[in-house]
Amino acid sequence: MTKRVEQKAEVATASMLDRRAALARVGAGLMLAAGTGAALASRTATAVEPGESVALGHHWIDALNRRDEAALSGILTDNFLYSAMLRNPPEMAARWSKEKFLSIVTSTADATWKKPVVMTIKSEFGAGDRAVIETEGYGERSDGYVYANVYCFNFWTEGGKIKAIHDYCCTHTAWLHGQHMREAAKTKAS
Repeated sequence: MTKRVEQKAEVATASMLDRRAALARVGAGLMLAAGTGAALASRTATAVEPGESVALGHHWIDALNRRDEAALSGILTDNFLYSAMLRNPPEMAARWSKEKFLSIVTSTADATWKKPVVMTIKSEFGAGDRAVIETEGYGERSDGYVYANVYCFNFWTEGGKIKAIHDYCCTHTAWLHGQHMREAAKTKAS
């Protein structure tokens, strides 16, 4: 009985030490489960190396943290689509073209932020032309309000650029931030 407990502890320790490899295996398994073996084989044959899609995701997060419109524009395809995958409240969902996305990014670098939101990468994995990167974001508004949220970004890449991003985050936290901004605007207008 003791040997069995020791084996379980060894497995738990090994899996904690190799979290990225485990995430990569899970991601590959999800992609395999999502399609037939034949479809996966044909997609993989023409896809970029997993490291390339993850590297593009890193470049995107770095450029977004710096609000660098030129760098972002350079790594997005012309038909890029950003999708905020929010369900509730439904008005928070978004589908933005490259141009709309870039205009939103540049509008967030204004005086209402003492410290604009900066994201820190927490985990990642890639498979072919796909990458998934989990981040935590932190920012402070000029009035002292702290906006801290978590994100899971799904990237689709093509030809060395990002073709699409699906953004998942804590919608309650995002809604509270929006509510704070609306209240602050009312107070300022009074």
